[in-house]
Amino acid sequence: MLPERPEAAPAHGTAPPATRSGGDGRQAAGPPPDAMPLAPAGSRDPGFHDLSATRVVAAGLLLSKPTGYLRDALLASRFGTGAAMGAYTLASTACTAVFDVIGTPLTRVAVPVLVAARRRRGVAGLSRTAMAILWTEAALAVLAALILLVLAGPVAGLLAGAAGPSRAEAATLLRWLALLPLAMVLSAYATAWLQASERFTLPAFTGLPLDFAIIGFVLFAHRHGILAAAWGLLLGTFAQYALQWPGLRRWGHRIAAPAPAAALRDPGLGATARMALPLLGSAGAIECVNLLQQALAARLPGGAVAAFGYAYRVLDLPSALLILPVTAVVLPRLAAFAAMGQEDVGAGFFAEATWALAAGLLPCALLIGGLAQPLAAALYEHGAFGPHSVHEMGACLVGFAPGVLAYGIQQMLRARFYARQDARTPLAWDAASLATTAAFDLVAYRTLGDLGLALGWSAGSAVAWWGMARTVRRSRSAAGAAPGAVPSRPAPGPYLVALAVAGAALAILLALLPAHVPPWLGHRAWRVGLAQVLAVGAAGSALYVVVLGLAGGRPLLQGLAGHVRRRTPEK
Repeated sequence: MLPERPEAAPAHGTAPPATRSGGDGRQAAGPPPDAMPLAPAGSRDPGFHDLSATRVVAAGLLLSKPTGYLRDALLASRFGTGAAMGAYTLASTACTAVFDVIGTPLTRVAVPVLVAARRRRGVAGLSRTAMAILWTEAALAVLAALILLVLAGPVAGLLAGAAGPSRAEAATLLRWLALLPLAMVLSAYATAWLQASERFTLPAFTGLPLDFAIIGFVLFAHRHGILAAAWGLLLGTFAQYALQWPGLRRWGHRIAAPAPAAALRDPGLGATARMALPLLGSAGAIECVNLLQQALAARLPGGAVAAFGYAYRVLDLPSALLILPVTAVVLPRLAAFAAMGQEDVGAGFFAEATWALAAGLLPCALLIGGLAQPLAAALYEHGAFGPHSVHEMGACLVGFAPGVLAYGIQQMLRARFYARQDARTPLAWDAASLATTAAFDLVAYRTLGDLGLALGWSAGSAVAWWGMARTVRRSRSAAGAAPGAVPSRPAPGPYLVALAVAGAALAILLALLPAHVPPWLGHRAWRVGLAQVLAVGAAGSALYVVVLGLAGGRPLLQGLAGHVRRRTPEK
């Protein structure tokens, strides 16, 4: 249950009083003095919510892309696709799968639980709940490490198949990486604690120490072969936790070992476990659908599997630039509003932030679909990746493009449910989404090929978006509104018109301009594609921004800049 709304709460985010007067004149206990302020971190302008932290998160994610590419390129140049690299892939994948099982509570649901604990029981309550979650997760990680150490040979044999050099090497690497799930738990715990405190800078840059560690070990410990990459992976993951440690100390975190019985009785641990169980089922279903798509792509002629994978990587750009930064910042803010009982303020904030995200994702979807072939050529048309591969990848991008907007909005809706500590509703619509994707793929892959598989992903994302939005609307209708209340959500009409006009202008530009772009970077295929992407992308983005602003979408542009309009005054 949500806590009662404090009476006579001070405005502008100041902390509530430690006591309040009851009806009989006695002093009733209020929230702890060190509890989370009544309003989450806001803007200096009282008319806006401040989401400028999204720029920091986006910068960190974007910086990790080139370092990740350098890491993969170095590993490919040193080890190729031989037995050693296969063993490393098997061992790291196995350890990551272990973390996916035991670390789901930290990566998905711990943030709203920690926000609620801090609101209800202050920093001391936050620390108790955090320690209960950490020590439980750490105990599971240590147990998993012991199992990997003892059963490394059989596990490697199960993963590697027939006996061979990769099996023995995979077993050795599994033993070296046995502590990797523990390192990942520590890093995810630090990220969850800082995000629950609305501190995003250090978690945003955790990808850099991991990449630098692997690159450094492969370069300077190359005489140890693939073991150097494993050592870099393990120590780089611990370095992710070390990078965030100063932030933990600065914002009041202290390591303490709770009594086992007290830790197991902590309400936050129970809430985390209840939310984590549905997520495990969802993760398993997603993996099954991914395997189905790979199997269907493998039945298609040519390099369908590789083209599908390369096209899917392009989606990392809108995800790193918009979806992940916005949802990372919005989730703790929504959880704080839910814990404070300020559902009207939270609903308005969520609606404005979601419209702003839609305004950013719409041009991404149009550009990916409209520049599919030039984008594929610019990124990958080198060597063996010839015109046929470009055509296949371009078809996949066309199929993925409609789902970009749907995927981003359904991730925002998922954050809304998680903020209310509800993991069952997203699970139900995930099941419907995955069933839609699987059915569409089975029917369409024979006639549409890669395009059909990509369209299946877009159709599944649209179903999840529709279902979660319908659930939100129904719950909002059931709750009703108080007489004379200030509307907490924007009217959809003006925003829809602005997005439609700006999107239509960009679509017309994409239909007319690419064929007229001169090959100013050269006449090789990838240079021509890059010239089209740069010229049309810049002109289209500028046109979209101008038309959106003139059509009444200025609040959406302000939201993309990190200033989301506050529609309902704080209480």
